[in-house]
Amino acid sequence: MIAVILAAVAMLAQDIISVALVQAEARSRAHLSAVLDTVGWLVNVTTVSISVVTLAGHDTARKIAVILAVSAANYLGTYMGVRIGKRYVNEGKAEQ
Repeated sequence: MIAVILAAVAMLAQDIISVALVQAEARSRAHLSAVLDTVGWLVNVTTVSISVVTLAGHDTARKIAVILAVSAANYLGTYMGVRIGKRYVNEGKAEQ
């Protein structure tokens, strides 16, 4: 059950970071984009690792749980990412 929760939390963080990354890139925030991209990659590796290990197992209930939890976190993370990014990712000077 811990793996399911960790996968969902990692997916939530991954989506929030990903949405903020896209907003930062669209607003020419190069340094913020680079930081978010790096942190997002680390969270992505965590999400994929936990999910793949769980899905490769033989416990059907756990597989269904991780699919449902990660899918719900995916939706919620995107929604929250848009809301958070809209508030905190502002227009920046075009960096070269």
